[in-house]
Amino acid sequence: MKAFFRWIGLFFILGSLFPLSIGHTQTSPVLTITHVDTSAYPQVKLLISAPNGALPDPASLQITEDRKAIAAEEIEANAERTGVAVAVVIDTSRSMRGRGMPESADRLEDAREQAIALAKALDFDTDLISIFAFHRDVVPIMPLSRVDGGAVENSIKTSDVLGEMPIQPTGNRRPTDEELRNDERAFSAFSQTISRAIDELNNPQTSDAYIRENLPLMQKVIIVFADSCDDTLDARGSKTCSIPLDVQTKLQDVVRSGNLSIFSVGLGSPVENQALPKPPQRAEPGFLYAARFELLQLYAQQIPHSRFFQFYTADPAASATVREEFKTQMIDPIISRGNQIAVSYASQVGSAGQQRQIVVSDGTLQVASTFEEPRIPPLVAVIAEESNDRLIIRPEIIYSQSPLARVDYYVNNNSVPLPGDPPTFALDWSGIEPGLQQIAVEATDQRGERSLRSAAIELDIPVAPAPERPFVVLPPDEEPTFLNQLNRFILNNVISLITLLLVIILAIVVLVNPRGRAAASQMTSRVTGVIQRMTRPISATSAVSAANADFVLVVQQGGITGTEYPLANLNTYVGADPSLVDIVLDDPHVSGRHASINREENDLYVTDLGSTNGTYINRNPLTPNARVQLHAKDQLTIGGITLECIWRGGVPTSMTPNSVEPSSTVVHANGNS
Repeated sequence: MKAFFRWIGLFFILGSLFPLSIGHTQTSPVLTITHVDTSAYPQVKLLISAPNGALPDPASLQITEDRKAIAAEEIEANAERTGVAVAVVIDTSRSMRGRGMPESADRLEDAREQAIALAKALDFDTDLISIFAFHRDVVPIMPLSRVDGGAVENSIKTSDVLGEMPIQPTGNRRPTDEELRNDERAFSAFSQTISRAIDELNNPQTSDAYIRENLPLMQKVIIVFADSCDDTLDARGSKTCSIPLDVQTKLQDVVRSGNLSIFSVGLGSPVENQALPKPPQRAEPGFLYAARFELLQLYAQQIPHSRFFQFYTADPAASATVREEFKTQMIDPIISRGNQIAVSYASQVGSAGQQRQIVVSDGTLQVASTFEEPRIPPLVAVIAEESNDRLIIRPEIIYSQSPLARVDYYVNNNSVPLPGDPPTFALDWSGIEPGLQQIAVEATDQRGERSLRSAAIELDIPVAPAPERPFVVLPPDEEPTFLNQLNRFILNNVISLITLLLVIILAIVVLVNPRGRAAASQMTSRVTGVIQRMTRPISATSAVSAANADFVLVVQQGGITGTEYPLANLNTYVGADPSLVDIVLDDPHVSGRHASINREENDLYVTDLGSTNGTYINRNPLTPNARVQLHAKDQLTIGGITLECIWRGGVPTSMTPNSVEPSSTVVHANGNS
């Protein structure tokens, strides 16, 4: 039996000579997506890292979005140093007085040494570091800051809590329970400090612009140096080697984020007779120094891409090997996590709020992530093309999450845009001055999102073709035919015939039934009103012969382009009710009797007759019932129809368009404002 125990003891002694650095590390090659940036959508930027190995060749990366492969020439991928953020956590409870590496005074010295080595290996330009100590309480040593190796080393060496461990207050006497509770070094706030370190790496309380801008792009690592588990902080022998529920919840968020790992470093030996303080230091009564690594290993197992390493050997000849292995297995992987591949590509625009899935592969490994498509305005360009020998200027939709509701064209950066004509939103360029013109476009979708103004294109606008007239006016010197004379006879006498017929009917009613006289009187009143309305356009105006119809209104937009309305009367009424006006406009925005046009010699005057939607000359509204002069080439807008005033006679009194016309470069400003 004694031989058996000797062999068991020899086994533990041999095991203590080598570091326990296997079995609890997750080192298989893997790719992760650290960050997805859609702030410049549809351009998407990804940061790809390889936590457990070297980065793949950027040129080897393949991307699919919603199962559609992105063409290799549309992918831009480059390796860059984005930095790594590290939180160093050091145990300063009394057990850290136990034996450490052969050259060290104790385990706390081992922790200080390797924390300084890590700080010196970090990149001063990009990386971040923070330091915490813990015993009964969490003790912040350094907030998250840009790495400065010398400053970090000085903070560690001059920190009271990281300095030489003070002797317990009771000296060589075993402390009472009350004395133990009053000794802050007697307990260990392990998990509480891990929780604080997670908060520091995810949401530091800092105003440093570099940290706030770059921390979300970084891989994050907590490296904890300890030799034991948690403690309940209120009773002797109350070690707890399980993760508290509140910290478990926080770790679940860490796992979902996928960009934080925990590197656990176990200090000392789990064998009691190898763990006692190194002489001349003595073990303090009431304390155990054998290391317990259960909680360290558990944290490394809970978080993907995390590691555990036992930093200990009893053999002085193996010390250099242990330190080199610590560098290659712990420090170097932390440093390499600051290197990532920045990948960008153009996403296929769909609809705002849509969940998009990305898969990135290097041919061997792959990783997937999702993002929500953000809301963006449309993007359009202006193009010109010829169709059937006619120039067509229209928008080209680069992308839009919603159908377009409006398109506005800008000629030579004119602040007053010309609206496109739905449904294709093509531009009616007949109103634009011929010659070289700079034309750009903006679009508004049905959600109200407005695009940026497109790049302008230079077009040589041709002279607009003469519009085709929808009807033919007979020349005044043409010999009248029998059919023409018959039509004119009917038109001139139809009202007289109707009046005569009504008089005969009324006479019969009165003669047959005397009581019908009252009814006949009422009917006479109504008939008189009807006749007055029918005869008003003729009786209220003084006719001018067709040869003198030298002013013509020509439809430019809103109706049948090119339709002509000769102003053959001294007083002409315009509106939608055929019984009230001379010129009938078929448009829902035109009132029954909308406006009047009066001629005084060679001058025209327009009066808005209190219409619902107003009357405009060159996009300027007219005051109701106020006369405004209408010049040749002026644009007259009534409801949704725009007409141009054309002079076809001799030289009129005024050929100058109204000064209210918005631009000298756009002669015919189409559409409503």
